[in-house]
Amino acid sequence: MMDTDLSIILFLQGQDWAIPIMRLATSLGSLEFMLLFMPFLFWCWDAKWGFRVGLMLVTSHGLNSALKIALHGPRPYWVDPNVQAWSTEPSFGMPSGHAQNAVSIWGLTAQLIHKRWAYLLAAGTCLLIGLSRAYLGVHWEMCL
Repeated sequence: MMDTDLSIILFLQGQDWAIPIMRLATSLGSLEFMLLFMPFLFWCWDAKWGFRVGLMLVTSHGLNSALKIALHGPRPYWVDPNVQAWSTEPSFGMPSGHAQNAVSIWGLTAQLIHKRWAYLLAAGTCLLIGLSRAYLGVHWEMCL
């Protein structure tokens, strides 16, 4: 399984022009971005939504941290020197915190908006974040 995932990562990393795009995409799933997004929802949109998104973020992050410790999944650049570490993380790789944040927060936001365009935008954002994590060399496809 890791050989297939490694082939995918190395293929993706052959597209150097995409580095800035993938770094921007991956930031949409970062804890830092989510910590900025949640108060915006709370203060500028709807306090109830902001609270729900904040609660989801705390729950998701806590679960993700516990799973990383329990699973001890290595990151691709830890395993193979051919993988470029275009982003680095100090924690284990399985499961992806960025992907988990994306699905939980963007999915919940789409549910709260409850419009077709919001679901499509959330799904597209989640897919792009997952792709960016593999591209940047920090996750195997199976972690996403």
